[in-house]
Amino acid sequence: MTRGESPWSSDETPRLGVDILSIHYAGIAEKLGQPILAAALLTGSQIPEELGVRAGVWQFEMGPLAGTKFVGGYFSPTGQSLLEKVGDALVVGPVDPLLLGIGRPTFFGVEYNIFSQICTLARTQRSQAEGPSVRPGVSAFERVESFYSGVSVLRDGSLISPAQLLQFSNRQSF
Repeated sequence: MTRGESPWSSDETPRLGVDILSIHYAGIAEKLGQPILAAALLTGSQIPEELGVRAGVWQFEMGPLAGTKFVGGYFSPTGQSLLEKVGDALVVGPVDPLLLGIGRPTFFGVEYNIFSQICTLARTQRSQAEGPSVRPGVSAFERVESFYSGVSVLRDGSLISPAQLLQFSNRQSF
């Protein structure tokens, strides 16, 4: 649709890597319910510091991802909140543990450090956003052993999983 010019570059220096990263993670930010972050990444605009990107932080509880933090949320088959307080923790409970054959809550998120780097990218002038310092470190997910077929983790840090495998930690501003 274009001649290859970046809508974000103010000079002739190509920043194709940053542009591709921005467009890719804009789609993920949209799915995470982060329209300001998605718009900034997609259009190349800068999010001002006083505008916080608030998101939920979760921790994976088992397997090779145990202890790994993710930013995201869950889809509820009923459209209602399924968070339950168990002791001091908030966990996603089942819709009805005795009723089979209905959808279960599904978590979608991005690894914590990658999400933080993407927020930093959205707060950075595109003229400064070049080189490996703005490239999210996706190598942490290159060699995750398959441990349960219901969990999908990609090299970009995104995760789809049964929500019961994660525990909500807190809401944080990035």
